[in-house]
Amino acid sequence: MSFVKSKWFIFSVVLAVIIAVGTVLYLQNKNVETVVEEDESDLLPPVQIKILNGCGIPGAANLIADALYYENIVVTSTGNANSFNYNKSIIIVKKDIPEDLKRLRKMTTIDEYTLAVTERTTAPFYVIVGKDYEQVIKRIRSKEKSKK
Repeated sequence: MSFVKSKWFIFSVVLAVIIAVGTVLYLQNKNVETVVEEDESDLLPPVQIKILNGCGIPGAANLIADALYYENIVVTSTGNANSFNYNKSIIIVKKDIPEDLKRLRKMTTIDEYTLAVTERTTAPFYVIVGKDYEQVIKRIRSKEKSKK
């Protein structure tokens, strides 16, 4: 009789281990699928932007470019805007590509944009860095931390 009991004991332990391993594998697979869904925008071609300093703080455009390093963005160039009176950072849309604008707004954390569509442009989007550039950098970096 104890032989039968030990068989059932071994069967129960093996079954419990199989269930535990199956549960762990299922949860890991579910997490991988979630990560893939969140990072689908990384599979799209990078958004090309030009970054212009609109606040007058030396190096502000480069600081934003550095903060965007891990995003799916190609910075084609940096420079100065036509004025240093921008209080808030803004996206200037040079080519009307709504999907890329949506992605760019999410990646830069800059919601405000204006349309200035033209055929003659070096990049489809310009980011003009305003006096709020430090807050923009903090938002970008905190978004990066939440991805990890």
